[in-house]
Amino acid sequence: MTVMKRIFAAFLLALPLIPLFALRSGDKMQRLADIKWLRGTAPAAAVRDEAGHEKYRILVFLLTHTPNSPDMLMLLDGLSRRSDVAGVAVITPDPVNDAEALLARLPRLGISFGADRERKTTSAYMAGSILYPMAFVVDSRDRIVWNGEVVDLPEFLDSPEKVRDDASRQGKIAKKIDELQALMRDNESRKMRLLAEEIFSLDPGNAAALRMILFVFENSGRISEAWRIVSGQLAAAPEKARIHYAALDLVSRHPELRRELPGLIERFCKSVKTPDAYDIMVWTLLDRFTFDQAALTGAVRLYEAGSRLAPAGSRSPASAAGHCAAGALLAARLGNFARAVELQREAARRWRAAGNLSGAAEAGKIADYFDLCGKTVVKW
Repeated sequence: MTVMKRIFAAFLLALPLIPLFALRSGDKMQRLADIKWLRGTAPAAAVRDEAGHEKYRILVFLLTHTPNSPDMLMLLDGLSRRSDVAGVAVITPDPVNDAEALLARLPRLGISFGADRERKTTSAYMAGSILYPMAFVVDSRDRIVWNGEVVDLPEFLDSPEKVRDDASRQGKIAKKIDELQALMRDNESRKMRLLAEEIFSLDPGNAAALRMILFVFENSGRISEAWRIVSGQLAAAPEKARIHYAALDLVSRHPELRRELPGLIERFCKSVKTPDAYDIMVWTLLDRFTFDQAALTGAVRLYEAGSRLAPAGSRSPASAAGHCAAGALLAARLGNFARAVELQREAARRWRAAGNLSGAAEAGKIADYFDLCGKTVVKW
């Protein structure tokens, strides 16, 4: 059995363990019971400002031991400063000691963080789901208006207010996502495709639906169909960077799709206006497409475009760190190790300014590696 087939089998076995009825869009939030707050306190209640616009309360359930936990917390820390956010609270079902160890790596984290000692609150919201980290956005009526993965949270907050406040629409989508999970468990790919199209009609490029349908079609060897699906969603919502990420991920695993790379990069540059997204694309191209000329030239174009959108000096410390790190990797790939060291040390400085000490330490190690690469002389 291939690695991908083993992963697919394990995923299918896990699906029956994911209850389909946790708290979701349209439900009333439940009280945060028995939480030991290790940083800050329970988040401020959501309110409407003087103009009548919502200032949301955001609850996030996160596991402390996953590799991306520090990055997710830095993302949430940045979102907490938005004018439409009243407060952010992160809750973990993990032991207090594990939570404290994670927080020690992020001494300047400005959001509330609590340990759910009895796991009652986690159970009420997550109901045993394995999809962490998961975010719940609560409005001034204590109603959950959106729930989904943290990486998709900025997109929800940036959507038009009439979309954000449409709990009925969000509830319909959540119910259909539950149904899609059930069909995936039963390996009903044809029905999945039809239901996914219903979801996409409500929410073009819906992250959960797109990930599931691509996973099923790719693992059944129907690569051309998987590409048609993601291409259709790119056409429907080209401004959504995460659809481009999904397309790039698919292309990276299938050589027969490499011919799509130049067109994908072209569409991204024309449609996406989020500076950080450019750095993610640069890093992915350089990391996943080794020795690919189209990927290298595309990375150069994307890095330059991202720099024009937002120079490092105009960004937040965390955003600037990501931009410098992407530039450092690009410089190293082009053989300019002096510039790579300079940019990577700047990334370390920016991570320290953001309060991400673990990120700063890792950036420093990479800078040392680039420095060694530039100084090493081989007697051929």
